[in-house]
Amino acid sequence: MIKSTCFQNLVFSAALIAVSSTAYAQTTSPPEVAATRNEVRMDRDEFLKNHRYDDTNGDWIPNTPFKSDSSRADVKMARDKFLSSNRWDEANDDFTPIAQTPRNMSDVSPEVRKMETMQFMRTHMWDNSSSKWVKKPMRPKQ
Repeated sequence: MIKSTCFQNLVFSAALIAVSSTAYAQTTSPPEVAATRNEVRMDRDEFLKNHRYDDTNGDWIPNTPFKSDSSRADVKMARDKFLSSNRWDEANDDFTPIAQTPRNMSDVSPEVRKMETMQFMRTHMWDNSSSKWVKKPMRPKQ
C-alpha cells in the first residue's frame, strides 16, 4: 500500500512537471523592451506638467486648466502694484507695506525685483472668484 501511494505520488509529480514546463515555455507575446532613460525622463516631465501634488489628500491630481475672467495683463498689473507698495522682509519671511508712496519698480535692481517676484509667487496665488491676489495658506509643520 505504501509503495502504491509513493508510486502514485511519483507519477503525479512527473506529470505535473511535464505540464508546467510546457506552460512556461509558451509565451503569448514577445518580451517588452525596457524604456530608455530619456523615455523615462520624458514621461516624468510630461506627468509633472499635467499633475500637481495635493498636500491635503497626499496624492497627485491632474491640473485643471487656468480659466480667468481677468486678462494676463490685469493679473500681472495687480502683482506689480502689490510689489510696488510692499517690500520683502527677510527677517519676518513676509511682505511688509511701504509707509511712503509706492516705489518705482524700474528703480529697483533686477536682482531684488527677481527675488521679490519669486517670493511673491511662492506666498500668493490668484483668486479667480475675487479677481485679486490672496495669500496662500501655509502648510502645517510636520
